[in-house]
Amino acid sequence: MGKESYTYTVVYEKVEGGGYNVFIPAMRDYRGQAPTLEDARELGKQMVAAALEELARKGMEYPDDLQLRGRKIEPEDGRGHS
Repeated sequence: MGKESYTYTVVYEKVEGGGYNVFIPAMRDYRGQAPTLEDARELGKQMVAAALEELARKGMEYPDDLQLRGRKIEPEDGRGHS
C-alpha cells in the first residue's frame, strides 16, 4: 500500500517585538508561536503532522487546503491574514 501525500498552507506572521505566529488555515485548532522564522517553519511541519495523526486516529477525513490567494483568512482570534 502506497503512502499518500498532502500539502497544506502554513501562515507565518511576524510579531511586533519579535517572533512569529504560526497557523494552518485548513486546521484552525492548530496555532503556535516561535522565536525565529526557521523555528516557525519547523513548528508548522510538526503542527501539520500532529493534526493529520489526530484525524487519522479519530477516523476523520483530512481537510482540503485553503488557498490564500485573493482570500482573507480569519483566525478564531479575529486577526485577519491575507
